[in-house]
Amino acid sequence: MARLTKLHYFIVLQALVTVAIIILMHNKNPSYYQKSRSLNKQTQILIISSWRSGSSLLGQLFNVNPNVFYLMEPGWHIWRHFQYSSANSLQMAVRDLLRSLFLCDITAFNSYIPSEDRNNLHLFGWGLSRALCSRPACNAFSRTYITSEDICTKACGTYPLNKIEEVCQTYSHIVLKEVRLCSLEPLYSLLNDPSLNLKIIHLVRDPRAVLNSRNKQTNALKVDSNILYRNILKKEYFKFFHSGDREYKLMEEICKYQVSMYKTATQEANSFIKDRYKMVRFEDLTKNPLEVLKDLYKFSNLTLSSELQTWVYSITHGNGDGGKNGSFQVSSRDAAYVSEAWKTSLSTVSIRTIERVCAEALRIFGYDHFTSDNN
Repeated sequence: MARLTKLHYFIVLQALVTVAIIILMHNKNPSYYQKSRSLNKQTQILIISSWRSGSSLLGQLFNVNPNVFYLMEPGWHIWRHFQYSSANSLQMAVRDLLRSLFLCDITAFNSYIPSEDRNNLHLFGWGLSRALCSRPACNAFSRTYITSEDICTKACGTYPLNKIEEVCQTYSHIVLKEVRLCSLEPLYSLLNDPSLNLKIIHLVRDPRAVLNSRNKQTNALKVDSNILYRNILKKEYFKFFHSGDREYKLMEEICKYQVSMYKTATQEANSFIKDRYKMVRFEDLTKNPLEVLKDLYKFSNLTLSSELQTWVYSITHGNGDGGKNGSFQVSSRDAAYVSEAWKTSLSTVSIRTIERVCAEALRIFGYDHFTSDNN
């Protein structure tokens, strides 16, 4: 008999704990178990990425599908609630929130959203969710109508938050986008959860392009950067970083956990992840959006209609450069041009530094070095 590794023991333990919780909840409330079983017919998709990697665009490409219930970055609420914590210490809380939302349980937000008059306006990024801007969540628009965040906010902002549970259960697919996960290990219990049919899409982007985009959104990323930075300080407690080194240290940390998640998912020992994990590069998505999205939709058991194909083409082949939009706005732009803008925006020193601190990420994800000793 083959010797069991620590990872195997961990997976078995996670599964046993999950089953025990379900049995306990069934004894206390049989309807909970029936609810979990009934949701097996739904497909749950988790888009994981890092900040400024194009995840808002990818999320939107799923969001516009009329069969998808979409929420962006629910972990935002946890990180704002515990903004003086470190990223690693918040991983399990984010995992638990994701599980609840995949089961259409909105009460998981109760600890992070003010109790008085909870409505859509209290939920981060809700105006970007087509499902919350159309019937039955909001009577202002039809289910297939794609509206803007501003229009949706004015028409649907006062709808009660608890209506989300009812709406969520009417969709075949639940898609959540999250950038606040540092590893795949917290997701093991979700992948082995009998009440979920979870698949993971991992979006990566050239670290040099990520740095270039981060440089333009420093203020918007301030809280998240501080939380992530505490991971570094705990590991390198006796080191002092100059302010100019901070962003490079953050990029080094981001690259490390992106590589770690990819390696974890593709290891032979983790066969329970392989068939439910797909990595995609942002650059490939922007250069061949329809081809890549068709593949992702096939992986997710979704259909890409001709109407959606037209919308996808228009949103990725516009004239804009994304420079005037907010941190999470998705508008028509030349997506391929935006993905390569770092080549003319970053200094040679910045490019060389990122190529050094993120060398493994460049190699693993197939990005060529832009600089050489002769540059």
